[in-house]
Amino acid sequence: MSIPVPLEILAQIIDTVAEEDPQFVAIKTCSLVCFEFVHLCRKHIFASIFLCNAPQLQRLLSTTPEIANHIRSLEYCILVEDLANASLFETFTKITRLKSLTLEFNYTDENHHFLPWNDNPLRPAILHLMHLPTLNHLKLENINSFLLSDLMLCTNLDWLDLAELNKFENDNDLVLKPSTSPPLQLSELTVRGWYSSPIHEVMRSSKPKPICRF
Repeated sequence: MSIPVPLEILAQIIDTVAEEDPQFVAIKTCSLVCFEFVHLCRKHIFASIFLCNAPQLQRLLSTTPEIANHIRSLEYCILVEDLANASLFETFTKITRLKSLTLEFNYTDENHHFLPWNDNPLRPAILHLMHLPTLNHLKLENINSFLLSDLMLCTNLDWLDLAELNKFENDNDLVLKPSTSPPLQLSELTVRGWYSSPIHEVMRSSKPKPICRF
């Protein structure tokens, strides 16, 4: 006589297997067992995503939008052609529980070394991800004219890494119109590249209040 195993026990077993299976080979196999296993395994398979092909993620979330609920870490290598992809905003707004975000601009020719931050169609989609209340880790790399005040709404950010920012902007509105958001309470701030010293100074001393505190 077979005795059914409670779903809660199966979930614990799958969680344990996932801890010992960093490549999720066994978990992917488990996801093929039955419909119930699909949902138990997806939270591990899609928890961390490295994205260098934006249309592939768009197709995935358009056919199976519930996968977006499982994405906790996104490392996005932005390509020049992504800047012309207007439908990416709709795709990224499906992601609502992100904890860690890495954005790196991958230039493919000598004319595009840095992602233009202000003149950038992707910026609203990126700001949606940056300003999620679940986000606590953020890394930005190879960005031109980054607006430091865009960090003010990263309300629960704990770890911030700014790498190779070609230029940065200290928005005048940050001075003229004080934000109602409190300064970021960071436990770790890393700034690398040519503008590291000025960025450190501005983030700590912006008036009427600093962008971050430690």
